[in-house]
Formats: sequence, C-alpha cells, structure tokens
Amino acid sequence: MVVHREDYLVRAKTIDKRNQFLQAGKELFFEKGYISVSVKEICDKLNTTTGSFYFMFSSKEKLLEELLTESLSELWTTGEAVAKAKKDLKSKLGNYFENALDYVIREVELMKFYRSILDETGIGAKTAHDIRTLSLKKQEENLYYLLNSHKEDINHDSSRIKDLAKYTMLILEYKQVELIDKLIKNEKIDKTEEKEFLSKAIEGLIKA
Repeated sequence: MVVHREDYLVRAKTIDKRNQFLQAGKELFFEKGYISVSVKEICDKLNTTTGSFYFMFSSKEKLLEELLTESLSELWTTGEAVAKAKKDLKSKLGNYFENALDYVIREVELMKFYRSILDETGIGAKTAHDIRTLSLKKQEENLYYLLNSHKEDINHDSSRIKDLAKYTMLILEYKQVELIDKLIKNEKIDKTEEKEFLSKAIEGLIKA
C-alpha cells in the first residue's frame, strides 16, 4: 500500500514538473519568440538542469508540440460537445462559430505566437504546421458529426456533407486568422457580425 502511495507521489511530482516546463516555455516563447529561446534558458527560469528537461521532453520542439496540443485541445473538446448537443442545426452552427471565435479572443497571445511560428522556417515551423493539420482535422471531424446529424435538414448524402464540413472549416479558419489580425492591430471586434458572416456563408454552401 505504501508503494502505491509513493508511486502516486512520484507521478504527481513528475506531472507538476512537466507543467512547470510548459508554463516556463510558454512565457519565454511569448516574450522572445520560439527561435530565440533555448532549452537552457527554459531551465534557468526554473532553476533546474537540462537533464531534468530532457527527462520530460526529447527536444524543444516536443515541448512546443505538447504546449500547442494541450492549448488547442480546449477548442477541440468544446467543439465536440457543441456538435453532439441536442439542438437544431442553426443553433449548433451558431454556437460552434461563437465558441471558435471566443477561443481566439481569449487566447489571443497564444494565437499571435502560433501565427509567428507558422511564418518561420525550421523544425519549430514544421511542428506548428503539423499541429495546424491536426487541428483542422479534429475540427473538421466535429463539423462533419454536427452536419451529418442533421442530414435530413441539409438534404445531402454523407460524401457531400464531408465536403461541406471541409469547406466550413476552411471558412472558419479564414475568419479566425482575420480576427487575429484585427486583434494585433487593436481594431474593434464585432463578434455578432463575424458570426453572422459565417452563418450566411454556410447557409449558402448548404443550399448549393
């Protein structure tokens, strides 16, 4: 019994240390940019050794991958919950778009950082592009589930709905990028207007 308790404490300590590395990396990345931050600098911020870092992560890129994946997982899980909700199609699409836009506004510093890495070159940029591909896939799956659960309202077969989910995701990503640009420039955001644009665009696709 004591052994089990010790194992639990070790695991809890490991998880806590890992989260400290993620937070330290996040803060330094946001402040200086991904390329400018070294593993040693992350370790120095925590007053720990590089050996401790490499016990948790195989590389700086792996830390970046886990940081982005964990941050974006909130967007994916919320989208999944909206897609499975017992509501009408219009309400669900509206909620899905609102949640996606709210996430960008709430996590604006993360989104700015994410954009900056995508514009870079090197392993970090590849990692960011891989995460983008994963994010698009997960959101597209959520949208397919949402749309397919209302196929009688849409009047399209599953193959057509799959294409519709892909187009919807691309339009949504376009608006998210546009929203990030507005936030960077400190421009006024009208979330209702953004959501209405998305809803009308999707209505047009559904009727096509």
